[in-house]
Amino acid sequence: MIMLDDVPPPSWTTEEENRTLMRYTLQEAALVAEPRGIAIAVETHGAYTATPERSTGSWDSSRVRR
Repeated sequence: MIMLDDVPPPSWTTEEENRTLMRYTLQEAALVAEPRGIAIAVETHGAYTATPERSTGSWDSSRVRR
């Protein structure tokens, strides 16, 4: 997973590639977590999750509980 803590994203990837990697990683984690009743929490900071508007582009927001 691409993890950023208020630093610029890597120069060798595009925003679209980073969001694709985030979606893939979260989907794979959800496949393991969901049947076991485990919730996945995403901390809201950094370039892709700092605001709800930025976050919704990273995953299927229809499955997000707030």
